[in-house]
Amino acid sequence: MYLGLSAIAPYFENVILHVLHSYEYYPGILKNPYHDLSLGAYLSQVYYVSSAAFFIAAFQLRFGWILLISAMFVGIEYGFLALGIYKLIWWHPSYTGVDLPVYFWISKKWCVFLLQGSSRFIAVLLICCKFNRVLLNDRKSY
Repeated sequence: MYLGLSAIAPYFENVILHVLHSYEYYPGILKNPYHDLSLGAYLSQVYYVSSAAFFIAAFQLRFGWILLISAMFVGIEYGFLALGIYKLIWWHPSYTGVDLPVYFWISKKWCVFLLQGSSRFIAVLLICCKFNRVLLNDRKSY
């Protein structure tokens, strides 16, 4: 299930971050600013948000929990702004507050669909998405 949730998230993140230039991360972990930005986005979307979506889907948490977890991410976003490791260009934390409950709700439905095992096409598509992400990330490092 986690593979399915983490395979699609980077595509949306790449559009929002790299194509639409909505915000910037400055975690200061890597010397190259582009790689530093990408690492922050990767950890945020592919690891933390997808992990939260998996947790919500695995335990079929109700909407109140979804709102609480979404509010936690919005709070983290404001914390990063205060620490100066995150800069908004046109994005606003309220967009996160609206988008995450929708993403978490879709994740719940998506996981139920995957657990039914009714579509091998979807399973192969998710594996291809994940494999494609590995290849794209590997190519960007050169």
